[in-house]
Amino acid sequence: MTEKKLKELGFRREDVSDDESNNGYDYYYYCLELTEGFSLISCGNDELVHSKDNWYVYNFDWPNIKITKADHIHKLKEIIACSQQN
Repeated sequence: MTEKKLKELGFRREDVSDDESNNGYDYYYYCLELTEGFSLISCGNDELVHSKDNWYVYNFDWPNIKITKADHIHKLKEIIACSQQN
């Protein structure tokens, strides 16, 4: 997934300075709150060593499940929207 696609999906960029992280460099990631208490967070740009097109997202409660396709995020959004209508 591309950074452009994350933005199109409504993810907002979160910048983290070295002063905040104390890891020796600045970086950023993307976040999207799908519903209260359930958000998706992307990998950081510092994790993309060789490609700018390998972004993925996950939820803190399910760190082993990585979503790499935009259509899967669309489906998840639909599921959440339907569950909130009931």
